[in-house]
Amino acid sequence: MTNNTNDFDEEYITIVFGATNTEQDEDGNKTFTTYEIVTQTNNPEYPQDREIKVHRRYNDFIWLYNRLKEEYELTKNRKDPVPAPIKPPTKKVFGRFKPSFVEKRKLSLEAWMNKLANHPVWPGF
Repeated sequence: MTNNTNDFDEEYITIVFGATNTEQDEDGNKTFTTYEIVTQTNNPEYPQDREIKVHRRYNDFIWLYNRLKEEYELTKNRKDPVPAPIKPPTKKVFGRFKPSFVEKRKLSLEAWMNKLANHPVWPGF
């Protein structure tokens, strides 16, 4: 993946969701979807290629939201409170493995992650 922004432009971070996979746990009891997440930046604190790929489940996004929410709760009564985090898209019990739903959720999660990554407070969390 490449970005047209070069190292001399303003710092940026871009999060793109790639492939999705439906997988099962080791026991074969639980089925879940994983999302490939590609982060690109020109920030010098990142590795030299400045592109990082990870795979995450929906529950990982809920975990992140809950951690941000905890941070908000700890700071909301201060003079300079951290803003409340935006919720990720909601969980769905039935039809969550349909390709149309997986694609819609992937796009929603990508938008959510980009809002967080480009937020003035949350990226430094």
